Amino acid sequence: HHLTRLSKLAGLHEKMGAYEAAEPIYLKVLNLRKTALGDDHPDVMSSLSYLGALYRKMGAFEKAEQHLIDAKRILDKSQNWPRNREPDNENWSVSMGMLQHAMGRYDEAERLLKDVLKKQEPHQDKGERPQRFFATTVSLYASTCTALGDYEKAKTYFLKALELRKALFGPMHPHVAASLYELGQLGMACEDFVAAQEAYRESADIRAETLGETHPLYADSLAALAECCCYQSCRGGKEADEGYLRALELLLQVGQIRMKTISTVLSTVSESRRFAYLRTVENSLHLMISLVLGPLCSLPLARRAAMDAVLRWKGITFDAQVGEEQDDELTSLRSKLARLILD
Repeated sequence: HHLTRLSKLAGLHEKMGAYEAAEPIYLKVLNLRKTALGDDHPDVMSSLSYLGALYRKMGAFEKAEQHLIDAKRILDKSQNWPRNREPDNENWSVSMGMLQHAMGRYDEAERLLKDVLKKQEPHQDKGERPQRFFATTVSLYASTCTALGDYEKAKTYFLKALELRKALFGPMHPHVAASLYELGQLGMACEDFVAAQEAYRESADIRAETLGETHPLYADSLAALAECCCYQSCRGGKEADEGYLRALELLLQVGQIRMKTISTVLSTVSESRRFAYLRTVENSLHLMISLVLGPLCSLPLARRAAMDAVLRWKGITFDAQVGEEQDDELTSLRSKLARLILD
């Protein structure tokens, strides 16, 4: 029970994005379980799987793969386990599929996830597997289809995941918003900007309602919608200028939200998530500056608003205490932000 509580504590840190805090706890539990239970015990397999998932999120793909391989070795030797091994095998395949996708090995990810879907689907009507896990697998498979360029299949499975989540959680739920966001990404990938805008807008509305208008995920939906407006406006037409102005308006709103949360985000999440967050800052700034220097260059109000936002970003981002002042990658990201302002 003590080790189970420790493992749950590590899981809590992981869910909060504090990956560096979770890692030593997971490792301690793994070593204690090996000592107390032996190297081939089911609980050791669980610890290896948890570490594999954590290392994937941290971007340590080689470590993640090795831990998952070690977990599979135990699973393959598990003929005498008293519990049903099928769910464990399915969970392992999903974890490895997610890792292969993250590593860019989309064909292998597609094979693993497709196999899991075939195994999970017959159990859904019988209530033998949690439907929320099945919905997640469907969504992951759709993402892999998108990466492989099979947009029609991706759309089919994204819509299936959306309907499953609506049935499970109701239409106004963050998981439903996540599915809509994924449909927006698919629309962008196949250049269906009208469908992408609609999906991003619905995602933003649900996130505003369920998470609040200062939540980072709401800002992500607005930023994606702004990018979509820009791409749509690039095609020309009588509403192009209106689209560019709408994009700038959205980006300024995104900036206001992120400025309220950036210090908290950078001081509490893991190093890898700090970098990811700073990249979102960089991407938004690039888009804003391209608008002001391009289609909106004749509007003094737009130039002033953008410069004000960039300068405020500079102060908050550079003053944030992230505890990694000497890190080369972080320094590089900050230098890029500085050049955006000075150029």
